[in-house]
Parts: sequence; structure tokens; C-alpha cells
Amino acid sequence: MSKKHKQAGNTVKEPSSREIKTAGKQLIQYLLAGAWLAYGIHLITRGDTCVITLRRDDGNEQTDRQAGRISYAGSPDSEIACIGMQEVPDEAPRKWLRKRLREHFAVASESVLILIPSALFEVVMADYLSKDLQRLARQYWNEEVQNEHWTLCQTCQREVRDLNSLTGFVSDKTRSGEYINAYTTALKSYTAASVLETGMSPLKVCALVRKGQMPAKKPFVYTGDDRHDGWCDGSFACRYLHLTRKGLDEALDLAPQIFWHC
Repeated sequence: MSKKHKQAGNTVKEPSSREIKTAGKQLIQYLLAGAWLAYGIHLITRGDTCVITLRRDDGNEQTDRQAGRISYAGSPDSEIACIGMQEVPDEAPRKWLRKRLREHFAVASESVLILIPSALFEVVMADYLSKDLQRLARQYWNEEVQNEHWTLCQTCQREVRDLNSLTGFVSDKTRSGEYINAYTTALKSYTAASVLETGMSPLKVCALVRKGQMPAKKPFVYTGDDRHDGWCDGSFACRYLHLTRKGLDEALDLAPQIFWHC
């Protein structure tokens, strides 16, 4: 739980790491109910963002993806979900979150990357902890987070609207399913690495990746190796994330560990 939770609840027993792990597992099961039968998960928090990677393991992976439109990061039909605080309703955020993620789960080939505000993750996970912790999480949510929710600057709100107006594009040449798989895996890997390195908010990361995707309607490189070209083009679309060499290496390490079956 956050420091603010701890300060507000100094007379309440803190949950153990095992209790938190169990609550997190129950939350993921709730979010995926009726979508995937089996899955693998990686979860970590940096700054104000919780990074959740869900990899399908139910035998229904869409390995033969069809050529076609490439989705912009964060759009409903993409494999990257970026949740902004201004989206979250005052009531029933857990139920809302499950509905919000349905479209992403439905289109996933092998995995989905979810970027969620840490405060939102805490309050929905608290539903699986003690009544006292649920009360403290709700108190923090109502008193602290919602104030931030309603005082977002007009510039931020405009940027969010602009992001939501974007859907996707069809590239001109190499459009095989293998290419698209590699492209989207690069987007997910570099996006996750950027949060782990910087702790940037979900919408900030989403905006930077989309900025890199917008002019990339033609392949940046073409070698005839669809997987290689897709990875390179997807990596180039993430250039505005300005990852350090350590971050780039981390992205390369992340891909086989959490996005591809090994």
C-alpha cells in the first residue's frame, strides 16, 4: 500500500506480502473472467504507474494474425492499454476497469500490456483485502486522488481527446502477420521499459509512442525479414521515449521474458 495509506491507517495491520500477492491474483482473475482461460502475469510499480503484462496461455493464441491495420498504442483495438485518471468514474472503479479492458483482451495475439495509475490499482485491489484496508483505500481515493482527477489542466484534457481521436494506419509494404506481431511486441517492450526506467504516467507514455507512430506509415527499413523489419519499425516508433542504453537493453530483455512464449 502507499505511504499515504500507511499514514492514514497507522492503527490498522498492514497486509503481508503474501496477502497482497493473493489480492493481486484475485483482481487479475476478476479482470480476465470470461476472456482468457489461462495466463501468465508480470506486475511491477514505478512512480505513479503500475505495469501489468498478461500473456495468454490458454491454447487460443492468435498466432496467424492477418495483415491489415496497425493500431495506435492505447486505442481500444491495440495490445497496449493506457488508463488515465480522468477516465475513472467515482463509483465502482473495479467494475469499470474490467469493462474498459475487454476490448484489449479480445484482440490480443499473445499478450496485453496494461499501464494503470498506481492509486487506481491500489483501490481496486483493496476490494480483496480486509474491510479496514478497503475503507482506508477508499478514503485516500476520495480525498486525494479525486481532487487530482477534477483539477486536470485544460491542456491535458485536450491531449487526451486528441489521443482518443487516433485509431490506426495501414502500412504500405510488408504487412504480414509476422511483421505486425514483431511491431506490436516492440511497442510493448519499449513502452514497458520506459515506465520501469522513468516512472512516467500512462498517458504521457502513450502520447510519446503515438507521436512516434503517426509519421511511420511506411516501413523505416526493409530487408525482407518480416520479423526483423517489424521489430525495427516498432522500435523506431518509440524513439520519443528517449530510453537510455540501459533502458534499451531492458526492453530487449523484456520481450522474450514476458511477451513471447519461450
